[in-house]
Amino acid sequence: MGYNGIVGRRQWYLGAVVAGAVLLQAPAARYLAVGQASPDLFVLVPVLLGLLVGHGWGMGTGFTLGLAAGVMAGRDLGPCAFAGTLVGYLAGAGGRLIFLENPLSTALAAAALTLAHGLVFLALVQSVGLRDSAWMLGGRTLYHAMLAVPLMLLLRRIDKEPHP
Repeated sequence: MGYNGIVGRRQWYLGAVVAGAVLLQAPAARYLAVGQASPDLFVLVPVLLGLLVGHGWGMGTGFTLGLAAGVMAGRDLGPCAFAGTLVGYLAGAGGRLIFLENPLSTALAAAALTLAHGLVFLALVQSVGLRDSAWMLGGRTLYHAMLAVPLMLLLRRIDKEPHP
């Protein structure tokens, strides 16, 4: 199999991860919530893909899932898409600097980028109660730090080059 077959297959795998995030976001938020903290796959997936694959996939995924988050929540699409795109870019740019083989560095990067996403979003949309949002953002940041390690391992397994 030539180079184009591998690249095409990789794009299908990563596209399936993005589609899976859209399909699993509502059940994950409902059934995996701990107190007010729930996972937000629309933030975590662009962060992990940006770290793993690079800023192009991070930005594209962040933009796409940001739009999906805005549509599903009935919010303005601009802030959602901008925050997702920015964090996806930062993850891709930082992915070259972070040693991702260490689970602690993956968890810390996911936590820092989740926090950055929340702060950018809160700066753009100021109609939400700040105290409640800060509490929820803190819980989501810790939740994403814990979820980042097993999800990154899963993404690495999916992203391996297929052998014919």
